[in-house]
Amino acid sequence: MSPSQFVIKSSTEALLQILVERTKRYVDALLKTHSYVTIAFSGGRTPKKFFQQLRFSSLPWKYIHIFLVDERWVPPTHEESNYRLLKENLLDYIPIPEENVHPMPVLHETPEKSAQKYEQEILSVFGLAARQIPEFDLIFLGMGADGHTASIFPGDVAKRVFQSSNLVMTLFVPQLDTYRMTLTLKVINNAKQVWFLVTGKEKAKTLQKIHCTNVDPLNYPAKAVNPTNQPPIWFLDSDAASLLKNCIKTNPYVAKK
Repeated sequence: MSPSQFVIKSSTEALLQILVERTKRYVDALLKTHSYVTIAFSGGRTPKKFFQQLRFSSLPWKYIHIFLVDERWVPPTHEESNYRLLKENLLDYIPIPEENVHPMPVLHETPEKSAQKYEQEILSVFGLAARQIPEFDLIFLGMGADGHTASIFPGDVAKRVFQSSNLVMTLFVPQLDTYRMTLTLKVINNAKQVWFLVTGKEKAKTLQKIHCTNVDPLNYPAKAVNPTNQPPIWFLDSDAASLLKNCIKTNPYVAKK
């Protein structure tokens, strides 16, 4: 049985509505005792509709600091840029102070320098010393059909990230023949909450392997996400969850239909 929690809805639209509502409740609750909230968003195709719905959520944006979980090694204006996706579908529509948005500094001298620069920015915002691990309030993750999450891809990339003492890494991904920047597993697993958003039938077999079998996390990096504070919550549509029936329990506060 997977230690994770699950929220399953029959349609992507209904799933996103639940996710937006849950985000608003969580942020509002945090701000009762915190002066600001830190959120890290993943890129990729799946979050686009989520960003488009989130901009109507009336979140208190001036008290939220937004970071990226990962980034492609392209300029911020490139069509493959995760920052561009976030900007065009969310940031351009919300009243968030410019200083509250923290894009990853890709193409900064060298890949290693870019990772160091972002690590320093994170430490500065969180008020931490070098090598201290930030505790993000909320990290949103996705999952590829190959089991990768953030930009932690199966094989050597995952091994290097799992073994690293860094907070941020820029790695060459052989599968994609390009560089990617990513928060490391130690940062992800130190978050207060980690929420996965996964949709589509093409993800179903991989989700089954991760949650119903003992696959090696080096081959399925999403399996290595096991936060110390709370179990991750997987927000799934019924297509993605179609092979999980016999090995998970859904959260009691959300019906499947």
